[in-house]
Amino acid sequence: MEGKSAACAHSSHIGNVAMCCCDLWSNESTPYAQLFGGFTPAVSLEELWYDCKLMNEALRTGRHAQVLQRLLADSDARDSAEALVLTPESAIRIARAIVSSTDYVERAANAAREAVAIIEEAVQASVLTIAPREAPFLDKFKADLDHFAALGDGMTDYYAAMYPGKFIPEEYGL
Repeated sequence: MEGKSAACAHSSHIGNVAMCCCDLWSNESTPYAQLFGGFTPAVSLEELWYDCKLMNEALRTGRHAQVLQRLLADSDARDSAEALVLTPESAIRIARAIVSSTDYVERAANAAREAVAIIEEAVQASVLTIAPREAPFLDKFKADLDHFAALGDGMTDYYAAMYPGKFIPEEYGL
């Protein structure tokens, strides 16, 4: 996932949250071109250099790294449910939901349920704003997850019949 300094090739509304968990990313999709600041590889490297210097300085001071991480996460998470579930706190909650089961299918469902819960909590606390046209999808996601869970042991047969030729249980050892 590209971060904020890779916008020259991949526009994203969640570039700051990407910077919370990494200190370097590259962008192979930037075309080679002359810019006012130089050729694109040099300009991209300079942007990354600034980001790395900022993060290294935050770490060096010993007290600002978590503040910087929080600012980066919050600046994207307030406007994007996608960014919200990628914040370090949300990622940890989702990871805990995943490891709460040993069943692979249940793990996936647990992750999805936790992501929906995180989004709903943020909307109710007015931390996240979502478009009115998107709000009904949260209920749809929950209903789909309930339907998914209700399938139980019949899940494999259900999806094999729904997607013949695309989902072939034998290819997964099922």
